[in-house]
Amino acid sequence: MPKLEQYVYTGAVDNTVLPDKSQLKGKSVIVTGGANGIGEALVRSLVASEAFVTIHVVAIDFLSAM
Repeated sequence: MPKLEQYVYTGAVDNTVLPDKSQLKGKSVIVTGGANGIGEALVRSLVASEAFVTIHVVAIDFLSAM
């Protein structure tokens, strides 16, 4: 496999541009810490985008509410 050049971007990030969630449909995603907080919000967003989501949690008790 050829070695790729390191990608470096030092410019400002425009956080007003929303990501194109249609690119996630049918993709597999692993989320660690996805049981609550930001991780839970990410999992819910990915599921709404029709991605296949695998969640890793430390305590299974948190998942019962999902």
